[in-house]
Amino acid sequence: MPLLNSHVLAGLAELFGCDEDVAEHCVKEAVGVSKHDGENASESEFAHWKASIQLHVNGGQQQIEIVTRPASGATPRSDDALAEPFPEHSFVLHRASAWFHAKFAYLKVGELNVDRGQQQEQNADSTYLPLLRVPLGDATEGPAARAAIRFAYTGRIEAHSIQEAFGVYRQAQYLQIEGCAAHCADVIKSLMTRALSVGLPLQDIIDLAQIWTDPVVDPAFANYLSSMAKPLLVAHFGDSAMTLNTAGLRRQLLALPVEALEVLLELNDFGTDAEDTVLHMLATWLEENTGSISKEVQEQLCRLVRLAQLTPEFATAVLPGLAAARLAAQTLDDSSDGEVAAKRSGWFPISCAEASYFIARLHASVPYVGRRAYLLETGGVLGDLLDERSHWYCGKPRRRCLLGRTSSGAKPAA
Repeated sequence: MPLLNSHVLAGLAELFGCDEDVAEHCVKEAVGVSKHDGENASESEFAHWKASIQLHVNGGQQQIEIVTRPASGATPRSDDALAEPFPEHSFVLHRASAWFHAKFAYLKVGELNVDRGQQQEQNADSTYLPLLRVPLGDATEGPAARAAIRFAYTGRIEAHSIQEAFGVYRQAQYLQIEGCAAHCADVIKSLMTRALSVGLPLQDIIDLAQIWTDPVVDPAFANYLSSMAKPLLVAHFGDSAMTLNTAGLRRQLLALPVEALEVLLELNDFGTDAEDTVLHMLATWLEENTGSISKEVQEQLCRLVRLAQLTPEFATAVLPGLAAARLAAQTLDDSSDGEVAAKRSGWFPISCAEASYFIARLHASVPYVGRRAYLLETGGVLGDLLDERSHWYCGKPRRRCLLGRTSSGAKPAA
């Protein structure tokens, strides 16, 4: 048996953004709550803000104005608003959201500390309407935050794309709206299932890659997304040789975000004719994108190349040059321009000793599949520089493919 009359539930859903049955007020002076709940406001501002809480407690209604998060915890300005304020009902939100519940509790404590004379003065001012501000990261988050708040009333999310649903997911996590993130996850799964029946567009696959790497995502949901999307990304690009030699795929490669490229470099199923081509593919992407990523991210990508799987001839021709360029780049000035130049000229983080080591061992008569163990056992002068967790020493080759063909033998479309 339902805990609440269905007609009452329907009425609650219709309350979102509605001021029906509540006295009309116009804002005479809106005093906002800072990112740190008013701790940076002056004493006069803080007292006035606390005095306004009585109106909220008596009237049972307050307004929410979604604003951008101010720098250094400063009190938000009225011109930070992303949209017109809209009514909300504390009896709904303080039960649906831990974030709002904490804010209302804080405001209640402030009300108890207000001077009685100030309280009477505020009660007499019928034009005063308190304003609770919700700080966001940037303007693009406004619609998603409003949709998350609407869920507290309706229990529904209207999202037409995976990225739109994830925007609401993020705001639901931030505002701690009970059940909203889980509902958004179900919406994303439904959108994926529907799209898979007709073929998921590359942009949706890329969106998924950026979602599961986001720290706000629940680990179980992230694992689900990665298990679904990684094979789709690999299937789209096929292998490194096809990606580099097909004009359309090459353009898409250059536009890939870091998260998606990282997936391709990590997976065994991303095929190649030789690891040499994978290194070439990474160099091609970095030539286009070096200026938009950090030095740390660049090195992280480089360490996903399986140097133990390079052909001896390629390693001999390329690794010494990469090591020499890296050494020369370390002498550049530590200015912003110098850093970019260093990232371009010395882009691959290999030392001269490491280059010599790989070349020597790749020319040794060691079975292809046993190179990882051999490389680690014969570190020689490198000593502690060897990291057995690094992909550089990975002994498992990627899926093999013929140049310009997929694993199924179908030629790629131009």
